[in-house]
Amino acid sequence: MNWENSVTIHRPVEQVFAFLTDPKGGSEWHRANQISPISDGAIGVGSKFRVSGKFLIWKFDSISEVTEYEHNRKVTYRSDAGMYTYELRYRLAPEDGGTLLTESGFADPRGLLKFAVRIFLGGAEKNSNRGLLLLKNILEGE
Repeated sequence: MNWENSVTIHRPVEQVFAFLTDPKGGSEWHRANQISPISDGAIGVGSKFRVSGKFLIWKFDSISEVTEYEHNRKVTYRSDAGMYTYELRYRLAPEDGGTLLTESGFADPRGLLKFAVRIFLGGAEKNSNRGLLLLKNILEGE
C-alpha cells in the first residue's frame, strides 16, 4: 500500500526540517504517541528510534531507522517490526517563501491486519493528511 500527501507550510525549509527531524516534536503531530532516540549523536542515516502509539485500533511499538538523510531536503524512516513494515519519506522544497512538504508512505500489513487492508489504507491516507495539516498548524502558530 502506498500513499502520498503534500502541504505547503509558510515557514523556511530549515525550520520545517529541524522540527520534522526532532523526535520531541514528532509526537506532537505524528501518529506516534512517543518517539525516543536509541542512537547517540545527530540524526542521520542509521539513526534509530523507538516508536510507539496507536494506529486505528492497533497499538504498535517498533524500531524505526533513518535510511535516507539529506539535510533540509529529505529524510526517510523505515521499520520492519510490529504488525506491519512501513517506510515514510519526507521531501522538502522551497515554495513561495515557504516549504512544500511531501510525505510518501508505504506499508505492508501482517497477520490480522492483512484482512483490514482497505480500512488500513484509508486510515493511512487520512492519518497522513491529518498529520501534515497538524504539523502545518503547529509551525505556523495556528
